[in-house]
Amino acid sequence: MTTRHQLVINGHTYPLADDDRVVDVKHAILTAVHDGGAFVEVPAGAVTTAEVLVTPATAIYIEHIDVVDNDHYELRELENVRSESGPDETDLWI
Repeated sequence: MTTRHQLVINGHTYPLADDDRVVDVKHAILTAVHDGGAFVEVPAGAVTTAEVLVTPATAIYIEHIDVVDNDHYELRELENVRSESGPDETDLWI
């Protein structure tokens, strides 16, 4: 199982590459909040960054999501359950 980290700021999601990046971003956010507001550089993908204005009123969540390493197996399991339970409305959209 792998843990993925993502930062959600006012409804916008930014993936965080690793645990070290999570610690750096937390520190930058706390500093910006204590200073009354500042731009914080946040990863917006593998090679892109975004600068987000963080204030004491900014809604920020750091999510840690456990993901099964073999996503394809989990998808196949879901498809088997769906086909065994019979057709439903979602089958019409496939």
